[in-house]
Formats: sequence, structure tokens, C-alpha cells
Amino acid sequence: MSASTERRLRVLIVSNRPIVRAGLAAVQRTFRRLRVVGEVDGVSAALAEAARSDPHAVLFDVHLGGPDGLDQVAQLVLASAGRPIVVLARHDEARFIWLTLQRGASGFLLETVSGEDIVQALDEVQGGATAVDPTLAGGPRLDLEELAPAWPGAHLGLSERESQILELVAGGEPAGGVSRHLGISGAEVKAHLRSAYRRLDARDRSDALTRLAREGLFT
Repeated sequence: MSASTERRLRVLIVSNRPIVRAGLAAVQRTFRRLRVVGEVDGVSAALAEAARSDPHAVLFDVHLGGPDGLDQVAQLVLASAGRPIVVLARHDEARFIWLTLQRGASGFLLETVSGEDIVQALDEVQGGATAVDPTLAGGPRLDLEELAPAWPGAHLGLSERESQILELVAGGEPAGGVSRHLGISGAEVKAHLRSAYRRLDARDRSDALTRLAREGLFT
């Protein structure tokens, strides 16, 4: 293997979308620094392929809004043997940035990202940094702590009080107990819950808690 080949960034692609794999192949042709050493269509195949192709980093195309999207990120992190994982999310999934990085991913990009930014992000994570889509962070490098929401559910538009109430409700606290715990009236509790349901586009309490659990909150 030549010295120039060794300097190339070896990347494993995990994606079940042919259009994404084709796009990344085009990136590889344009940016010779990048070398795609393997492609698999799911997390279950990633471990064996990573052992075979020995990538420097893994680029994971995943639907985070799906029922197990965030769980797949955590599974791939465990299966990657310490290799950094950069998640390629759908264009409307920016709200998952904190939860994705919290589960161990080293980078978060949206599918609208440029080829140049993909290569730069992969370079960043290989060097131990956290890489974030420049449209979200104003640049590819950002500390994880800077992305933390002010309170659970803040990234979903929940107010701090709504978050507090939903956390108590998820823990099995009845409306009266929530009222006493927070020192507010029962009418205020109900008003905050109605507001939270609207923000979450949920039909009722059960639907709201299901949606929150899907995002890893209050489980």
C-alpha cells in the first residue's frame, strides 16, 4: 500500500438507501481524500464489515424519527469498536441532534450537507472532535455540552414547566400529586398538559408519553 493511500480517510457506509450510497460514491470521486471501504444496509451487518474493512470512521444514514432510530445509533456505537460514528439525518430531523450525540455518535449531519462538509466532519471526528452540520452550529466543531437543551424536551418546544409536569406524569404521578409537588393549581396542570400535547402533536396523555419515550425522554 502506498503512502498516499494510507493517508486517505477510510469510511464505512451504513445505509439502506441506494440514492445515498450513490451520492457518497460521487463525493468519493470528487474528494480523493475519502475512500469508501465498505457498504452495508443495516446495523446488524456493520460489525462484520467493520472488522473486515477496518474503517477510520462510520457514516450512518438513519431515520431518527422512526420507532427505533435512536436505538440503532446506540447499537452501532457499541458495535463500532471505538470507531467514531457520524450520523446522516433526514433534512427535517435537526431536533434529534442532542439525543443522537448523547447516545455516543461523534457527529451529526443533515442529508443536505455538502460533500466537502462530509469530508471535513469525518476528519474532525477522527481527530476526537464532535462534528455538527454547519447549518446548525455555524461550523463543524462544537463541544457536546454546548448542544444540551436547557431542560428535557426543550428541543421539542416544551416549556420548562411542561417538561416538569410530563416527567411527573410519566413517573405515574396523578394530577393531584403533580399539583402538590409543583405548588400550582389543578387547572394550571391541565392547561400546561393541553399546551404540551399541542406542541407534541399528541392526541392525549398516552400518545404524548409514547412520543417522548420514542425520543428517549422520561423512560
